[in-house]
Amino acid sequence: MNIMTLNLISGRVHYHFFPSGHVESQWSGCMENAHGFEDWRIGLAKLRQRTQNSGHTTDAIGVRLLYGGSTFHNPWRVTAETESELQALSAEAPLHVPAAIEFIRAIRETYYNVPLFLLFETAFFTDMPERECRYALDVNSLGMPNLRRYGYHGLFHEAACACARDFSYKEGSFFSERCLSICLETQPEIVAVDGFHPVMVSSGATPLEGLPGQTNSGELDAGIVMMLVQKKKWGPEQINHALTLKSGLSGIAGRPVQLDEVLESDDPSLRLARDVFRHRLLLACGSGVAVLGGLDAIIFSGRYASSAHCLGPWLREHLKRAYQGRSELVIHEHILNHSIDRILADQIRWRPLLDIGLGKK
Repeated sequence: MNIMTLNLISGRVHYHFFPSGHVESQWSGCMENAHGFEDWRIGLAKLRQRTQNSGHTTDAIGVRLLYGGSTFHNPWRVTAETESELQALSAEAPLHVPAAIEFIRAIRETYYNVPLFLLFETAFFTDMPERECRYALDVNSLGMPNLRRYGYHGLFHEAACACARDFSYKEGSFFSERCLSICLETQPEIVAVDGFHPVMVSSGATPLEGLPGQTNSGELDAGIVMMLVQKKKWGPEQINHALTLKSGLSGIAGRPVQLDEVLESDDPSLRLARDVFRHRLLLACGSGVAVLGGLDAIIFSGRYASSAHCLGPWLREHLKRAYQGRSELVIHEHILNHSIDRILADQIRWRPLLDIGLGKK
């Protein structure tokens, strides 16, 4: 099966082509400055022609989408009803869903005879316990009945847990039921997973909540937002810009930095950013271990997963301190180095087509 993956991010469409028999993409690219249906349709037509010129056909397309609410809990094959199902979610994610609908229309018009599958970052979190999803708010009186906590790297977490299971089987050991899945992306995220079911996540209703990222603040006192309104006279756009693009590890360091640089460098100017990140990471992991009632394994994934070689030993050592007198305690560590596009292709390749979109795990 020849698979094309498409990833719409901030006006750019990243594409990767996986010919049959290849686990890694054989060619890839990016549509720059593509905004709206007509730009996408033209760019996709060129992409289809490029594929044909290379002597290949496209047998299936996988599209990564950020938000699927509680409706889309698995990879979903697009049908005539899918657009209306997505439309019902527009009010919950107005920055993402309307654009996704237009993008899907462009794909269906261009690749009208090719099966199209949607893979949602929120799908992994749809069955989280309500006590974890719920905020202490009267969501009905606020007119936001669907407001809840999600995670935003569900595809990485699901693939990482599958990786840990496969390692356990190959080693002849039992599957690690109680796992901490740590996704090292520009916006890092931790999930406590009990037997493939997430029970705690560090992110919230938006990716802003949680661990500090490269440019976003992470969790902070809501009163700070009010202070910016009252003292700085800032509006929503200025506040959003400051908290999501001018804060986080880069804000602490006073210059743009990447997560792997902060974790691996011995630059003294990055010490505080590293200390803050590791401290917040440890607090979140401690919460996850408490919910799980113990810990069997830690799994790293994301674009900076290779930084686990320096972060993993530090984290395991600090977590073990909570188990005084348990010198025999073993916390397994696994690293998934797959790209998000390979994960998308694997989801389509491995899951039987009849299972996709039918609510089956």
